[in-house]
Formats: sequence, C-alpha cells, structure tokens
Amino acid sequence: MHATVILLLVLVSVTVAGSIIGVGLPVLPIALLFAAAFFLLVSRKVAARRDLKRVAVFGDAEFVAAVKAAAAVEGDALCLAMPSPDHVGPALLQFLAAARARHPGTILVQLPPQAAALRQRLPRLLETEPALLLVTTPGAPQARLGQPVMVLAEAPLRLCHALLKRALDLTIALPALVLLAPLFLLIALAVRLESPGSPIFRQRRIGRLGQPFIIFKFRSMGVEARNDGKATARDDPRVTRLGRWLRATSIDELPQLFNVVLGEMSIVGPRPHVPTHRVEGGIYAEVIADYAARHRVMPGITGLAQINGMRGGIECQERAQRGVSLDLRYIREWSFTGDIRIIAQTLLGRMTGRDVF
Repeated sequence: MHATVILLLVLVSVTVAGSIIGVGLPVLPIALLFAAAFFLLVSRKVAARRDLKRVAVFGDAEFVAAVKAAAAVEGDALCLAMPSPDHVGPALLQFLAAARARHPGTILVQLPPQAAALRQRLPRLLETEPALLLVTTPGAPQARLGQPVMVLAEAPLRLCHALLKRALDLTIALPALVLLAPLFLLIALAVRLESPGSPIFRQRRIGRLGQPFIIFKFRSMGVEARNDGKATARDDPRVTRLGRWLRATSIDELPQLFNVVLGEMSIVGPRPHVPTHRVEGGIYAEVIADYAARHRVMPGITGLAQINGMRGGIECQERAQRGVSLDLRYIREWSFTGDIRIIAQTLLGRMTGRDVF
C-alpha cells in the first residue's frame, strides 16, 4: 500500500513539475488541484485529534454527579463517567482502559489521600495518551468549575495547533517532493550502482501513540546488513562509501518526506526509534524514565534534540536521558515559531558533521 502511494506521489510530482515548466499549463487549475489535495491531506490526519472538552471522569458518586452537572453548564461532552468502588486500584485500571477506547481530551480522576502511590503511577499508565490528565481529592467535587486540581500531564496539542502543524508539514513536504524529485532519482541510481538491492531502506519504527509504522530512508548499507539487528557505530564497515556521505549530510533522511505526506511523521518532532533500540544493555523504553511520553505527538524528521547534538549513536544512559528530556521539553513548549526555528537551524547544518554516522 505504502509503495503504491509513494509511486503515485513521485509520478504526480514529476508530471506536474514537468507540465508546468515544459508545457506551461494554466496556473489557476494547478493551484486549485494542489489546494484541494492539501486540504484533504490536512483534514484527514487531524480528524481524530482529541477535543479537550471531551471528558472522562472517575471518582465517587458525588464527584461524578457534580462533574456531570458542571459539564452540562460548561458545554463539555462527558464521554465516560465511572463511579469508584471501595477497591480503587483495580477499578481505576478498568476505567483507564475504557477511557482510552473513547479518546477523551481530558481525563479527570478523583483519588483518596491514601492512594498516593496510585497517584504517582498515573502518569506512567497514560504516558502515550495525548490527553490532559487532572487529579483531585475528595472535598473538591466541582473541580471542573475551577476548584484546585493537580495537572499530571498536559495535552500536547489542541486541535487548532494540530491543524497548524499539519499544514506546515504539508507546505514544506509537498513542494519539496516536487523540487527534489530529480535529486531523489539521481541518489537512488547512485545507491543502486554502488551495491545491489533496493535504494530505499524500510524499517519498522514506533510512532504516535506507540503505533508502529514503516520509515523510509536512502539505503546506506549493503542489503546483507538490513536485518542483522546491530546499531550503527562510528566507522561502521557495513556503511558504504556513498552511505557515509548520505549519513553525514542527513540526505539519507529525505525519503521521510513521504512519511510526512502519509501522516505518519511530522517535519519536527521526536525521532522515531526501532522497538529494540538498546541503551547500556537494556531496551531504550525500559531504561529511560518517561520515554513513552515522547509518543504523545508524531515523530519528526528533525527535532529539538537533533539540533542540540543528539545525532549519531546513543548508547550511554546519560546521553539517552538528555535526548528524552529535550523531546519532552519540545512537546511541553511547542509553538509554531519554535518549529520554524528548528527547521531553519536544521537547514543551516545543525544535523550534519562528524558526530552524524
């Protein structure tokens, strides 16, 4: 399916570019065609974004009734309300599983003071959920009306921000695919001439909400190294001569523009890792605390971590923790101008050099 979509995108890009340059087709019909495709691609991938006003609530009967009344006044959509029994722990796990299926934008939980340990576990239980997680205690039954609550996790992007970010992605990715089509063909030919096999490398990575997807790159190793499971090291003998240049300049990442158009990646975001990526002998996701929280947004071709030196090998725990901290800072402090700044710094060479291998 992906191969078919990518082939069609390449053909359309080359055909449209050639037609406009060589034949001089009218600008207006072409502009309208691209505008329609742009709108469909933007709306298709953000339609499932969560509205913060869709609320799932867990607490005692009085609390649930009060939140229902507050939701009616405030215009919130209460998608799940579950009173808690005496045994809060198992009931809370059941609630969280049911809440995920309803995709709320806000999760409001009331926990008794003696459930401090459970309160500490909540962020880990909902790390990949792009929801606003609020916690309160008995005595503040009207939390949604402004009573004190504790914010355990912020929602990463509101709907308007998600639309803006997706529009930026397509504004960059679609023209780039048209303009870079000749370069893509030349690189693919060079890779194929240097070593046999497909010029495009495909690999399973972890994306938004922890969902796997297939990432595209220009192949920089021999085909025999594709599935050996080893991480790339400095001066790795498996990397071809052309591959070293592609990696040093980050040109090998350009096919991920197709992942952006497909809605699997963003231009800016945390880099997607392979599920088995290891750090000091352990799986990345298990060694580094809060790692899964990176999956609350789409992964990116570049990111705050990458322009701050987090390229190349990430084998030590200290370096891995710094990368995750930068990713979480990006999610927490996201802004449209911030994405523009990261893209500009990437284009100015912040993802190239000796440390990129």
